[in-house]
Amino acid sequence: MQLLDEILELLSDGKERKPTDISKDLKVDIALVNEALAFLAEYNFVRRGHNGSYMLDDEVKRVLEIYS
Repeated sequence: MQLLDEILELLSDGKERKPTDISKDLKVDIALVNEALAFLAEYNFVRRGHNGSYMLDDEVKRVLEIYS
């Protein structure tokens, strides 16, 4: 659960990031990051871009802006 929170926090700056970049930034194994991103994408927290990068879903961004 902590990894999911950290990924969402990292993506909350609005930038697209590839799984390898997320793995390096969080110092977590790439396999764990890929599993977490798959989970977040399945439940529409993140979207996958055309180049394999991930970004927060627009609705999630709005909610985070409201509560921050």
